[in-house]
Amino acid sequence: MLGAVYQRHRYRASHSQSDMTTISQILARLRRVPWLWKLLVKMGTRVGVSPQNWVLVETVSRPWWLYRSRGRLTLGKIHQQPPASVTDADIALCERLISAFAGATRDPAEQEASGSWAQLLDMHYHKLAEALERADAYDLAELLASMFRQKITSGFMMQADVSATRSWLGSRILSIKSLDALVSLAEALGAILVDGPEMRAAGLVFDESLATLLTRVDQRLGFRVAFPHIGAPFGLSVDGRLITLETPEQIYAAVRLDHAINTHIATRSVEQLRVVEIGGGYGALCYWYLHMKPSISSYTIVDLPIVNVLQGYFLSRAGISVSFYGEKRAQVAILPTGALVQIESPFGVLVNKDSMPEMPHDTMKRYLEWGRTHCDGLFYSYNAEAGLNFLGSRGGCVGEAVDQVGGFRRLRRDPSWLRRGYVEEIYSRSCD
Repeated sequence: MLGAVYQRHRYRASHSQSDMTTISQILARLRRVPWLWKLLVKMGTRVGVSPQNWVLVETVSRPWWLYRSRGRLTLGKIHQQPPASVTDADIALCERLISAFAGATRDPAEQEASGSWAQLLDMHYHKLAEALERADAYDLAELLASMFRQKITSGFMMQADVSATRSWLGSRILSIKSLDALVSLAEALGAILVDGPEMRAAGLVFDESLATLLTRVDQRLGFRVAFPHIGAPFGLSVDGRLITLETPEQIYAAVRLDHAINTHIATRSVEQLRVVEIGGGYGALCYWYLHMKPSISSYTIVDLPIVNVLQGYFLSRAGISVSFYGEKRAQVAILPTGALVQIESPFGVLVNKDSMPEMPHDTMKRYLEWGRTHCDGLFYSYNAEAGLNFLGSRGGCVGEAVDQVGGFRRLRRDPSWLRRGYVEEIYSRSCD
């Protein structure tokens, strides 16, 4: 069905560009009527035609799968893990998170967000903020037990609305996009050959099972890929393992970060290496990087206090030694944006993935100026840079900000294997 839909769309797009413009204009007008737009989105989501799913279709990097795979395209099943029951350990963890959040937000400035994140927090984080303000550890634990089914992960995931996957079409779209990401990771690792429409080699990877594909990825990485049973995640089920839509890209970024370190500052031992990540999502990059380098000296995540709660919960539940604001330093430290002075310097690696372009330009520059002073090794950036206009806020470009701040020398610039429009850049500290 999707193949036929794609072929018709492809034909019509080449002959009816004006029609597409008209459709865009109609959609723009519908958005101006909030109640009507919400009704249309709700109805569309029930059958799998949601705004999120449309984005997934548009970002599939191998559209030729849909019309040249000759039936080899093996679609896996989408599995939704149920929330885990709240335990005494979860409540104790949430008491620590509440205490850290309270300490970090005593200064009103620490509670403020800017750029697109200010709007995201206002739209989707009410439940989390209320549980933290009430200091109700049980309610917080119950909410976080299903964090990937909640709006509180908006901004971290391409597809945060699980309801859009419940229909046949929605599940099929997510399956295709998830397979696309998994195959991209396998190609980037050299675990499989790169296919393409010019060689008429569409979907050759599916001559074998998905389990075989995942095993090859495991062998290249040196660890078993499976998303942990935390937060009621949902995604592709392969050989009894869950692969969320973001898993391949997060692993890829961790691999590329490790490669950059090994290539450009190889003289530093892992046991002496200190990494600082600005804006850590829900902690996924840290989680997968520690799979490769479990003996790293320290890994610090700096983010908004309310996002620190998600990171702290996820990484702690994953069995990682984590300290929060106001606690004695552990291997992984999660700190609010106002606690930069607490980070030991100089440190070897500054990292940013998927967040600097969402900041106001001046905020991005302040982080880079801080990094220029305190980092004596590498700055690794994995970001979009096309000036995304999100919720009325236009994103910035990391490369432009680096040029303005000075003090960094670009060593590499590469497009991402996993995500069109995303750029990996590696900078070293220069003497400028």
